[in-house]
Amino acid sequence: MKLNFHPKMIGVVVISAISLILIIKVNDSITKKVEEQIAEIQNRYVPMIELGPQFEAQFENIRRDLQDAVSARDNDLLQSTLETKKLFLTQIQATNKILEPSQIKELTDALESYFTSAYDVSSRLMAGETGVTLVRVMVHMQLKQAHLTEVLKKTTTFDRNKLSVTLGEIKTALEKAVHLQLLINVVCVLSILLFSIWMIQTTKFKTFDDDMD
Repeated sequence: MKLNFHPKMIGVVVISAISLILIIKVNDSITKKVEEQIAEIQNRYVPMIELGPQFEAQFENIRRDLQDAVSARDNDLLQSTLETKKLFLTQIQATNKILEPSQIKELTDALESYFTSAYDVSSRLMAGETGVTLVRVMVHMQLKQAHLTEVLKKTTTFDRNKLSVTLGEIKTALEKAVHLQLLINVVCVLSILLFSIWMIQTTKFKTFDDDMD
């Protein structure tokens, strides 16, 4: 039994609806990916720009307070550096959405190592210690200070290459969306065209058969 004209028209509507649904699905998928990449830029790269100066300022506060404590022979000021260090560690741990876990650990270990050594040197100086042993521990402390400085620079330096990669992924995703939409539109038009040709042909054949009857 052949389809009459109206059910065939429904076929055109169905093809159009399917194409529209596919376009919406593609848009949703690409939009989600782009939003994730933009969120990464906002949550990771933008805060990274401010992270370096903040950490450097905290590091400088610790160094300055230790030096001031020794100069003034102020034991209370020396003790207060423990809280400053604790605050710095808290700030480092709070960067878990910006830095990788391995970076946080490396930075934490470097700070703990430096502070332990610097606190020990400051205590010795305040106690009036002199001699070869003091020189040795001071050299050891300076090495740890240099290491912490290097780790700070390495972990908080803004990585332009990674940002470029992320922006490139966004561009690729948008281009992919355009290409997929174009492909779906072409397939939709061709499907409707072929279906319309088939519909016209079968409708004509039915009219011819009716005339013969």
